[in-house]
Amino acid sequence: MVWTITKSLVDDMPAESARATIARVIESFRSMDESGFEALLAPDIVAFLPCDEIGLRRSEGRDAVMAQFRKLFAELRANGSDSIAVRQTRLELKSWGDTAMATFELEGELRAGCRTIVLRRDEGEWRIVHLHASTTAEPEPAALPA
Repeated sequence: MVWTITKSLVDDMPAESARATIARVIESFRSMDESGFEALLAPDIVAFLPCDEIGLRRSEGRDAVMAQFRKLFAELRANGSDSIAVRQTRLELKSWGDTAMATFELEGELRAGCRTIVLRRDEGEWRIVHLHASTTAEPEPAALPA
């Protein structure tokens, strides 16, 4: 038996595996899974993250970015949360070989906003090389279902 893979299927494979990575990013964020989230970050990641004191903060490198997320997760846990009720909407994903870009919106208990994530595929694994998080609105009054 000979299996034939069509060009359109091959073309969609990077996009689908990148889409699965974005789903893992959202799930590890929702569940505040620090090790799972960190595993999705490239060592050379650059991120712009909301920071109440100065607006957006540029963080370079996995350790610096994770320090920001660990701080957020610790604050939420200290307030009794074991997860973050957010919903991803309006996902758009484009891929070019070993590079992919996802744009989407987050809505939920935290301040809502827009996200752009750039992924790079190294040795078959997608990792975040750039994350831009912009806050656009106050949180919704009631938590959203996961």
